Amino acid sequence: SWVRGSKLLVLGSFLNIEAVVKTILFHMNAVSTILLVCSGTDRGQTRSADDELCAAAILRSLIEQAQSPASFILDDTAAAVLRSLQATRRDTFPKHFQQLPAAMALAELGLQADIDFCIDINRYASVLPVMTATGHFVPLLVHFAATVVVPPPVLSCADTEPVDTVAVYVISTDRAGTQLTGRVDPRISDAARADISGVLEILSSESVGIVATSPLRRAREVAQLVAAESGASIEIYNGLSAVDYGEWTGLTPEQVDTFFPGDQATWLAGSWAEHDGESWNALVERQWGTFAQVVLSVRARGDRSAVVVTHQSTVRSILTSVRGWSQKDWSGLDIPQGSVTCLRYQHAEDRKTLECFTVEFVGLKRVDFQESFVPRPGAGVQV
Repeated sequence: SWVRGSKLLVLGSFLNIEAVVKTILFHMNAVSTILLVCSGTDRGQTRSADDELCAAAILRSLIEQAQSPASFILDDTAAAVLRSLQATRRDTFPKHFQQLPAAMALAELGLQADIDFCIDINRYASVLPVMTATGHFVPLLVHFAATVVVPPPVLSCADTEPVDTVAVYVISTDRAGTQLTGRVDPRISDAARADISGVLEILSSESVGIVATSPLRRAREVAQLVAAESGASIEIYNGLSAVDYGEWTGLTPEQVDTFFPGDQATWLAGSWAEHDGESWNALVERQWGTFAQVVLSVRARGDRSAVVVTHQSTVRSILTSVRGWSQKDWSGLDIPQGSVTCLRYQHAEDRKTLECFTVEFVGLKRVDFQESFVPRPGAGVQV
């Protein structure tokens, strides 16, 4: 639907009003319109008073926290919804909610506990479910010490002086050869943090323009470490998210072969996606396309280097696209957790974007570099 075309699509409720408002305020300069879409009833055909009460609570909190409340231009519907709460104190929201038809219907069914849960204001004050490129909502933690922004549009050459060469350092946050983590959103482990500290040392001499990251928490935590060290801003790109493994999520590749014989080989054939995940073709197209978008944006801004924090599957897709590899090559490429892969983009008007990339090194850790940060001969993943 048209909603999916928004720059950022999130889920809001009484439970996370604070997260929604913080995110809106942070993105005010990046968007021209903010839509609060109430789900309603009868498949969205009928307005629902409980949904509009929540929208009014979000609007009221937004206006209270904004530095320039007068800058908000409300349409007639938003103004009417906001007026419905003008005489209502915040501490009486639960009582007001329980008098609405939907809440009363739930109470008659003996679901009072569900009502109490729904109106537990800011129970999850820092949790924000965000729609990813795979069509799934991923819960993110809103903490603006790490800058969370919508990727800006690619600048034209008239705005800045584009550079000819861009170095892109791609950090993988996933452990190779274990469970298919995919869209599951764990924190990075202590071992991964130790590996990342070595990567930060490798990147210390680089003038990083931006840190582009997957929206998943394990990637954002690493991006925050890189940004704190380099002083670069963080940009979240949904297309850099890990592969959606569907019903294979949490299994090892061996377990997938045991429980779903032959399905992995069928998946690698290209367009098969009957495991309730995404197909291999769609995965590579999404991850490579987003990576290319990041690099072209960095070049247009005049930056000479960037860091991309993502996942093993994304690194595989990038290398497969650049080298023209097969699905078998993709599956056989193990990128170590906490390693860095470097590609260089050399702009040429007579070449396609894909042809402008060269691979400098793959899957290196700190131990794979000499003291001068030059890769040791033969180190890393050989491709």
